[in-house]
Amino acid sequence: MLTRDALAEKSWPKGVLTVFLLGLGMVGLMFQSGLLEVWIESEEYSHGPLVLGVLAYIVYCKRDSLPFHERHLDGRLIALACVPLLAFVLGAASGIGQLQKHAVWMFAALIAYASGGVPMVKFLAVPLLIALMTIPLPKGLELALTGHMQLLSSQIGVWFIRQFGGVVHLQGNIIDMGSIQLLVDEACAGLRYLYPLLGLSGIAAYLFRATLWAKWALFFAAIPITILMNSFRIGVTGILVEHYGLAHTTGFLHFFEGWVVFLAAIVVLILFALGLLAVQRKPLGLMDAFSLDPVVRNAAPALAPGSFGGARQSRRRAMPMVLLVIAGALVFAPVVSLRAEIEPERFPLAAFPLELDGWIAQEHRLPLIVEEVAGATDYYYADFSSSTEGRVNLYLSYYASQRNGKIPHSPLVCMPGDGWTITSLDPVSLPSAARRPFEASRLVITKGNRTILAYYWLKQGDNNFRQDSLARLDLVRSSISEKRTDGGLIRLLAELEPGETLAEVDQRLVKFAGELTQVLSDFVPD
Repeated sequence: MLTRDALAEKSWPKGVLTVFLLGLGMVGLMFQSGLLEVWIESEEYSHGPLVLGVLAYIVYCKRDSLPFHERHLDGRLIALACVPLLAFVLGAASGIGQLQKHAVWMFAALIAYASGGVPMVKFLAVPLLIALMTIPLPKGLELALTGHMQLLSSQIGVWFIRQFGGVVHLQGNIIDMGSIQLLVDEACAGLRYLYPLLGLSGIAAYLFRATLWAKWALFFAAIPITILMNSFRIGVTGILVEHYGLAHTTGFLHFFEGWVVFLAAIVVLILFALGLLAVQRKPLGLMDAFSLDPVVRNAAPALAPGSFGGARQSRRRAMPMVLLVIAGALVFAPVVSLRAEIEPERFPLAAFPLELDGWIAQEHRLPLIVEEVAGATDYYYADFSSSTEGRVNLYLSYYASQRNGKIPHSPLVCMPGDGWTITSLDPVSLPSAARRPFEASRLVITKGNRTILAYYWLKQGDNNFRQDSLARLDLVRSSISEKRTDGGLIRLLAELEPGETLAEVDQRLVKFAGELTQVLSDFVPD
C-alpha cells in the first residue's frame, strides 16, 4: 500500500506541465501555419514528422547532458520573443504561409534560448538546423531549384538511356525517343528524394563518430546520390517505356519504382558511411559509429528531482512569458488572417486591345498543363506584329490574390525547362505612362542557332519589380497597409531575325513596352 510520502516521491516533476503546454502550443502553431498540412499532403516534405520524431528521441537520450538553466525575464529575451511573434502575425495577415512556417522554427529556437541561454542553443544547434530543413523553401527558390534539378536529371537520365543503346534526343526537360516523348516534370525533379535524404543524412552526420570533415562529407553526399539515383530512375523508365509502353510512367508501378530507387539511395548512403569509417584513424563498426550509448555513459549527473531544466523554482521566469507569446500568436494570427482582401476593379484580359498603335495582335492559348502550372487568375498570350517594327510576343498573367504561394513563375525557371540557355541577365530601363521609368529584367536566351531577347517584370499596384524577392517583400507591405495581394507578371519576347542586331531588338521591345504601359493599369490595376 502506498503512503502519502510514497505517492509524493512518484509524482511527476512540476516542469512536466510547462513542457506539455509548450508542446501543445507548438502543435497549434504548426497547424495554424499549415506546416502540418504540408507534411501530410506534400510528398516532398512528408518525412517531416519522422525527422522530428528521431531528433526528439536523440535529444531525449541526451537529456542528462542538456545545459538547462532557465533564464530570467529581461529586455533581451522580450525583444527576441517579439521576432517570431511578429513574423507569425505578419505571415497570417499577408497570406505568406512561408513566413508563418519559419516563425514556428523561430519559436522553437526561442524555447531553447529561454530554457538554457546560449549554451542550450549551441547544444541544440544541429537538431534545430536539421528541423529547419523540414520546412518548405520559399516558393521562388524552390521553383528555381526544381528547374535546375529537372535539367540536370534529364541530362544524366539521357546519358543512361544511351549507355543501354537507346536513341534519344533531349530538348530541355523533354526526352524525345522517336515515337514516344517523355516529360520530366516537377514531380520527377528529384526533390522527393533530396529533401528526405538530406534529413536522414543530417541526422546520420550528427550522430557520426568521426572527424568533422567526414561528418560534412556524409551530409553533403545526399546531394550527388539523389541526382544520380533520380537520373538512373529516369533512364530506366525511358528504357522500359521504349520496350514495354507507357505503363511505367504512371500508376502503382511508377510509384513502386520510386520507392525502390529511394531505398537504393539509402543503401548507397550507408555504403558511403562505411567508406568514410574505413579511412578513419580508429575505424569503428557501423553500429558503434551511430550509437547513442557513449553519449549516455558520459552523461552529466541527473538533475535534482522536481526541477525543470536544473533551475530552481524561484528562477522560473522566462517560460511563462514564452507561453504567453505563443498563446498571443495563436489568438491574433487567425484574427488578422480573416481580414477581407480588397479586389480592385479591372478589365478582364479577354478585353485586351487587339491593336496598340499599329501593333496587331494574334491571340493564342497556352497548353492546358502550362495553364495549370502557372495558376493565374487570368492571362493573355499573343503575338503582336507591326509592318514597320516587326514582331513581339506578349505574355501577361494576373493573380487576384498571391496568398498561400500563388505567385507568378519566373521566366528564369520556365525558359530553361523548354531547352533554352540563358546567356545574359541584366536590368533595362523601360518607359511608363504618366510615371518615371522603371527597371525590368533583360534576358538573352539561345537554342541552337536561335536567339531571343526577353524583358519581364512584376507589377504589384503602383510598383514594378525586376526581382522576385523584392516583390515578395512588397507583398507583405501591401497586404498590411492596403489589404491587397494582387499582381501580375509581364513578359515580352522578340526573336532576332537574320541580319538583325540585339540593339535593334532592344529598340523594338522598348517601343512596344511604352505602348503597353499606357493600357496596362486597366488590366493589372495600380
